[in-house]
Amino acid sequence: RDLLNPGDSMPLLFSIGGSQTPTLEALCSRFHGLPLEALAVDEHRLRPHISAMLHSTVLIGDDEYLVGLLETDVFDNNMRSIDGEYEEYLLTEGDFDERIFIRSNAPDEIGTPRRCSGKVEFKSQQETRVAVRRNLLNQFDSKP
Repeated sequence: RDLLNPGDSMPLLFSIGGSQTPTLEALCSRFHGLPLEALAVDEHRLRPHISAMLHSTVLIGDDEYLVGLLETDVFDNNMRSIDGEYEEYLLTEGDFDERIFIRSNAPDEIGTPRRCSGKVEFKSQQETRVAVRRNLLNQFDSKP
């Protein structure tokens, strides 16, 4: 509701089991979340953070109602600002950028381990252990 203009109602976007379901409930049921928990995160984490970003002019929108962030005339600017803030956060915190996993060329870019084309069967449990140990050592560049 906060993404819409003041006075607009929450759209019924999803149809689950033949009945219309509010967006929050539909998303929570689809991703095994709790609506009350989502509302608590919104109220105590997301709203204060967005409000602080609006007051510091990182985001453009109505800081009283926390709306107007997705308007077409400010969307690109807000998106660039959020990307810049996230980049700064990554540099100061030293974490890795999770966005690399959602790119289409992620396996090539990240260098994920080889994929097995079919099911591999081993003759004995000892042979299985040797193969697993060898794969783990190769993956972590360790020596036996």
